[in-house]
Amino acid sequence: MLGDLHIPYRVSGLPHEFRKLLTPGRIQHILCTGNLCTKETVDYLKTLTADVHIVRGDFDDNPNFPDQKVVTVGQFRIGLCHGHQIVPWGDVESLSMLQRQMDVDILITGHTHKFETFERDNKFFINPGSATGAFNALNRFISFVFDVFFLSILNFSF
Repeated sequence: MLGDLHIPYRVSGLPHEFRKLLTPGRIQHILCTGNLCTKETVDYLKTLTADVHIVRGDFDDNPNFPDQKVVTVGQFRIGLCHGHQIVPWGDVESLSMLQRQMDVDILITGHTHKFETFERDNKFFINPGSATGAFNALNRFISFVFDVFFLSILNFSF
């Protein structure tokens, strides 16, 4: 899971620490909350795995990405939404309402660039943060979720 890369508008590329973890054949699924921004970034992710799911962020060049998407991985229904549509951004009640509307076990959203996970009403909510740390010059925190295995989350932050 990743999102909010903002390449090349806010940063020039993925951090070295993150890039060395991304090996073709090692990743089964990419679930992306958007703001990849350019076709080149999308094409790069597709070299890592054929199973790439992307929703449209507010800075994406591609208008054909859906606003929301439901993906089934194993026994879980996973909802993807960038998060700029959630008002107020990152609000627990609004996220819970979207989770119920999408009828998903796990809801993944972004936009706030802040890594966060929580459980509510036996449903799981994940914001993978920004995989590049792209937010502003004063606040650079790199975060992405590398693996979810039976709801045990492995998070990398730099």
